[in-house]
Amino acid sequence: MRIKASLLFFSLAITSVTAQKVELDSAKNDRLNTLSQEIANLTRTPLGEGDLILKQWVQYTINKKGQNRSGIIHFSKDNSTVVWLDDVNRETSFFYRETNSSPIITVSTKSNQGTELTHDMMVAMGFLKEDLKPTKYEILDEAPVLEILGRLCTGATSEITEENTDVTTFWVCKKNELRKEERRILKRAIETWCSNQTSYNRIQSAQLSEHWNILGVSEEGLEFRILDWGDEGDFVLALDQIMITKPGRDLKQIAKEHYEKNMDNSQKED
Repeated sequence: MRIKASLLFFSLAITSVTAQKVELDSAKNDRLNTLSQEIANLTRTPLGEGDLILKQWVQYTINKKGQNRSGIIHFSKDNSTVVWLDDVNRETSFFYRETNSSPIITVSTKSNQGTELTHDMMVAMGFLKEDLKPTKYEILDEAPVLEILGRLCTGATSEITEENTDVTTFWVCKKNELRKEERRILKRAIETWCSNQTSYNRIQSAQLSEHWNILGVSEEGLEFRILDWGDEGDFVLALDQIMITKPGRDLKQIAKEHYEKNMDNSQKED
């Protein structure tokens, strides 16, 4: 009996020690994970301050070689920032751009973290093409027509040249079919969408009349159509809750910034 009791006591002691070790290891891992996250956050900066409210929006659909998807663009009349989702059915990420000349930022909605694209990245991905020549469009006398959203649209086609042997068509509806504010909303959305068409040079480089109200674009293998738009949306981003990684901003750079900031403060105190 004493042997059994001793074995039982020894077994319980081993179990207790093992449990304590597992608990300590778990606590250590949690702390290491927290520390790792804190260090990672040092290399990130908030997207901005406060809440960004974008009330205006345009939803569209794209058919690429038989594959359909819908996207949406958010913006505001009194703000240069644009946010867009390429696929509204996969709201796990979005694109953010503060101005037309600012870097594009990709943001994950799951982690509330994003990455700023460098100039080289934007060139490699096709968002920037320094040698891209403008593509002219015109409405010919016998231009094609197409009905979109119950509005009869006339086709503005790309100029045929030695470089551009195929035709791209922008579908233009009459000015009197839209209110002034609607025309402004559509114009901004079309400009944003066109600039991001990295695989379609004639669309990305489109030189369009300011008076055209465009509801669609057609090219071989691509059909783009406006679905809806509005100016009373409720899209809100908490900018200070979204942490952005800026390539090249490592711990050495952060230490340098911290040192320079402390030096400035000490000089002001003196």
